[in-house]
Amino acid sequence: MDSRLRRGFSIESAGERVGTKCCYSGGHRLGCPAFVKPRPRLSVVEKHIVALERAQVRALTRADGAAKARDARRAVVQGDLEALRSYVQLLITGNPAAEGAAIVAGAGMNVKNARGPDKLSFTVKQLRQSGSVHLYVRAVRGAVSYEWEYCIEGAAWIRLPPTVRADTRVNGLDSGASYSFRYRAMTKAGLSDWSDPVRLLVI
Repeated sequence: MDSRLRRGFSIESAGERVGTKCCYSGGHRLGCPAFVKPRPRLSVVEKHIVALERAQVRALTRADGAAKARDARRAVVQGDLEALRSYVQLLITGNPAAEGAAIVAGAGMNVKNARGPDKLSFTVKQLRQSGSVHLYVRAVRGAVSYEWEYCIEGAAWIRLPPTVRADTRVNGLDSGASYSFRYRAMTKAGLSDWSDPVRLLVI
């Protein structure tokens, strides 16, 4: 089951900080035995996402009021994500650390240590402009350039222009589609391996 959205939330469980890498998981994970009655219901979340996708398509036509309507739909989806984060937080409250961590992982979320979130080596961030994302990495020692690729789920990787800086921007992505992104660095020793893919539902 694939992750759909990334948010910047955090959850506390038995002294651990749990940060969501994926707050909404597309249905099955939050439909497992640990998640008896997700709030809001996943069918409702799916409905709101579809409405957001349609609103985004209309916004691209630049029709009067379409952008405002799209933003309102986006706020609804973001509210759903916050509610799901709170739901999982409620489930793990009082559970032993190991069990709480398993519940969080089962929801497609990410457990972080109590010292707070570590600086991620590779991050993909949704930009305000629909269909645009920012990719950035912690600078690799000795790197002279960076190579980037992305793909929509189930399709072949698409190469982006290499950069000297440790970041790049991707525009023109399909709103409502889930994409994977990866990078590698060119150093004097040669090309590094590709990073683990980072997935994001583009809105």
